[in-house]
Amino acid sequence: MRAVIFIGTGKISYGKLSQALDYGALTMQIAGDFDDAMQRAPAFLFESAREARDFATWLDLHVDDVRAVAESTTGTGKLRNIQRFNVGRFVYTRFNYTTGDAAGQNMTGKATWAAAEWIKSENEDVTDYMLEAQLATDKKHSHMNTLHTRGKRVVAVHREDGLALFIATQRQVRRKRA
Repeated sequence: MRAVIFIGTGKISYGKLSQALDYGALTMQIAGDFDDAMQRAPAFLFESAREARDFATWLDLHVDDVRAVAESTTGTGKLRNIQRFNVGRFVYTRFNYTTGDAAGQNMTGKATWAAAEWIKSENEDVTDYMLEAQLATDKKHSHMNTLHTRGKRVVAVHREDGLALFIATQRQVRRKRA
């Protein structure tokens, strides 16, 4: 079975593709870019579930401050949004960044660490935090990536004769539904 690698338009890091190409992978260019988002997922701990609930409101009010702190650590990365998932005394978050042409794992780790440190210093209810609470799903399978895309979702339908019938990015699929 031959692998097919979908390549977005724009700059490509051939170092990322070289091993797959050495093993005979096929490439297909489509409209779009796959380095659209990279996540880091800290979890914040509180004394009570009530404090955790209140933190979600606080985070909404301070998202621009958090963004400024995170983006001060990089010239390329931009904090797109922060997702929140409350579970008892914990608030699990996913900091979603755009990273330009970089894959961005180190960039987003540094930015999220700076943001989490700022959050802990500014919100007295945060007792502690974990920088990576296993919600970013970096280098491991997770249904979280099916529900909330890591990068840009690509839908491809394939026939046995090898012809691609439908290829679209998540953004194009949303546009068609509207």
